[in-house]
Amino acid sequence: MFQLIKEDKILKILSYFLLQFLFFSNIAYPSYTQVFIPEVKESIQIKFKKKNLEKFYNFLSDINLSKIKTRDEKKWIDVKIIYDDKEIKSKIRINGSPTTMDHIDFARGVASLHVKLINGNIEGIKRFRLLLPRAKSYENEIFWSLLMETLNHPTPYTRFVNVKFQNKVVGMIFQEKVENSFLTRWQIGKTPILEGNSSYYMHKQVKCMQLSKKDFSNCFNKETSNLIEVLKIENNSFLKDKNMKLAFDSTLSNTIYQDKKFIDINKNFASHGLTFKNSKYFYDKYYRFRVNVYFDGDVNFKNFNTDSCKNTKITGSILDNFRNEYSKRSQGRLNNKLECVLKYKVTNKDNYFKHMKIIDVNLKPHKQNYSQLSNNLEFVTYSSLDNKFYKCKNEFYCEPADNKLVKRFLTGSHTLYSKTSVQKIVLDSDRNKVSQKYIKEIIENDDQTININKNTTKYLSFKQDITKININMESTNSSRLIIIGNLPINLKIYFQIKNNDSMQEKNFLSPAECITFLDSNFLNLDLYFSNNGCNEPIKFLRSSGSVKLNNLNKRKENKKIFEFSKIKLIN
Repeated sequence: MFQLIKEDKILKILSYFLLQFLFFSNIAYPSYTQVFIPEVKESIQIKFKKKNLEKFYNFLSDINLSKIKTRDEKKWIDVKIIYDDKEIKSKIRINGSPTTMDHIDFARGVASLHVKLINGNIEGIKRFRLLLPRAKSYENEIFWSLLMETLNHPTPYTRFVNVKFQNKVVGMIFQEKVENSFLTRWQIGKTPILEGNSSYYMHKQVKCMQLSKKDFSNCFNKETSNLIEVLKIENNSFLKDKNMKLAFDSTLSNTIYQDKKFIDINKNFASHGLTFKNSKYFYDKYYRFRVNVYFDGDVNFKNFNTDSCKNTKITGSILDNFRNEYSKRSQGRLNNKLECVLKYKVTNKDNYFKHMKIIDVNLKPHKQNYSQLSNNLEFVTYSSLDNKFYKCKNEFYCEPADNKLVKRFLTGSHTLYSKTSVQKIVLDSDRNKVSQKYIKEIIENDDQTININKNTTKYLSFKQDITKININMESTNSSRLIIIGNLPINLKIYFQIKNNDSMQEKNFLSPAECITFLDSNFLNLDLYFSNNGCNEPIKFLRSSGSVKLNNLNKRKENKKIFEFSKIKLIN
């Protein structure tokens, strides 16, 4: 009898570990990974109406040293994009800085372009650039973009295409724009995209070229010497009323995930993209940091010594896969130097984008201080005391600001470039009297009770022998729970969620959902809800597994979100 019990116990243990192996071995650990890789065909046509073609050529003729267009002056022109025998209503705009003429080919009457598709897409991409190869170091840009992809760093899709432009065919670089479809493709989701406020630089560039053509460098250095470097929101479409506070927070974020790694990879060959005005990021609202996106590296391998990879070998199929993909995108082959650079980078495991864990959550407050302020500075700030935005002339004189004005500040589209020297920026304030607490905790004891107070976001992860946990959440408006990582099999979680919030706490936090399973894997997860007052109770983000939802109001259940997740509901 004892033997049977013992064998049964052993069998259960073996079954447990077998289930665990079968389940977790088939799930890649979550991170920002591509849902799909576009396969853009090599031929694209731009079709103009006569009047719009005239607009385009007139604009080109205006671009000279005496009449330079800033970014805000570059108007969109209606065109039709012909791709794969389909006609797509679109708009184009000339790309490039006013000080760099390599984006314009006057002899052939073409230029680098921004393109946005109105009623269609090209392999899932709705916004992209068509770049003259000479402006982006020819095939080097294709190579480096593919290399950053291989290292799993979020990178826009890039390849050579043949563009039919009126009666001529022009070889150009097709490069995906970092916008909403990019975020979806990399399993990031809707979030602020940020970049250095380059419009300020551009304004000063134009001014110095007009006033001091012979001594541009001295003029430009003088004009920008007192610049307070601030970030702006690039994806204007994100700035809805409910997202304004999150967008504001993202501009104040001073933590960049794996920033040193990103700099080390790019500094020798693609340093142009590391400058403030060319930097590009997205904001991760769950881990609370910015993440670098490769952009505009101006890639150059002149100083690379091929001796560094003579004895370096790539294992597996990395080299073959890279060769094949590079050939498709570049319409050429890897030369010895590029192959050497590839070996040099991919054989160093430290170059790969590291998957996030609970230890990576940023708990530091997003703060900027007033030490750099001058008397003529205007800024927008947010008060958590009354959940309102304010426009300030100095630290002590502020007035309420509506969302329209705040949006102009956040996007850098305000009247920054008047004859005055006033800078309008976004800045945090001492008005934030209500402080949000961020806490990380690893659950080590079974049947433990976790309390989440008002104005608190708690991050949890679990040891694998935990079977049950109790969660008491005090506020549905200002309390949040985020669960990260692999969960024990057959875990039971009991949620007691109160609904006693005051109006003062509303709209204070983002994300809106009370409970988020983030980058998680689980099997036979049981969730029990009691007195659930959340409008959006649950979100599963980049997670996989099977779950049973108990006592969740049907109306609430319909609002649950499975984003970039593979979830099986258990009845």
